[in-house]
Amino acid sequence: MIEKAGIDFRITQPHKGFNRRIGEFAGHRISPAGEILDEAQWAQKKGEWLPNEADGEFIQSLMKPCTEPGRYASWIAPPRMGINGQPGEYEYVKIA
Repeated sequence: MIEKAGIDFRITQPHKGFNRRIGEFAGHRISPAGEILDEAQWAQKKGEWLPNEADGEFIQSLMKPCTEPGRYASWIAPPRMGINGQPGEYEYVKIA
């Protein structure tokens, strides 16, 4: 569908041996494309393929708590309706 829309992008799955720690691929370094890599090649590229420290910091920057009744954290979509038909601003949890 993406290509039919004229967008030059393709979603693909990584090779079944990519980043495996158990099973038949354990102990091997395999790229998402299925290439067998040595430790140096893996170390050089793994930051492009797997979440890294910068990704973790970005996620933590998004995770700001929100405890006001009727308000929601920026990373949570507000529900259409509250639990058991309660209004959105209903105080389900009391935080002292």
